[in-house]
Amino acid sequence: MSPKKKWSKLDVALLSAVEKSNAKAVARHLADGASPDTRDAKGDSVLHTACSENDVDIVRLLLDAART
Repeated sequence: MSPKKKWSKLDVALLSAVEKSNAKAVARHLADGASPDTRDAKGDSVLHTACSENDVDIVRLLLDAART
């Protein structure tokens, strides 16, 4: 994500939910329109974060959301 681009409230909520390994919140934010391609300030995608944490449930949610 470009340093000039601001995150939407949904994207911030998604980032937080992924970092906290909260699959229910991740599903809710994705259903509400958060982008599965959201990146943190370092440029890491939420998928990268979920993979780094070995959070299979969130990885599946993100991959499913990216397909639709």
